[in-house]
Amino acid sequence: SIPTTCLGYELDLTQISGFWCYQSQWEQIKQPLYALPKPLWATGNEEFLDPIDKPSDRFFHAQTKDGQFWFVVPDTWPN
Repeated sequence: SIPTTCLGYELDLTQISGFWCYQSQWEQIKQPLYALPKPLWATGNEEFLDPIDKPSDRFFHAQTKDGQFWFVVPDTWPN
């Protein structure tokens, strides 16, 4: 089920969108991903220059050209 609170705060489920996967599932994503710097995590990017070639050993936020947000985490996440 989808949580409705986090750290005591109510979550607005209408504002939550996007996908997540483990790094081992990377090849199942059918579109190129473009890294999002932290200031753009919520708003997204309009400039798509360098697609991510392959996952690194840490988590990252990314976006497709058509606006899908992705959060890719190591297979050991959250440890």
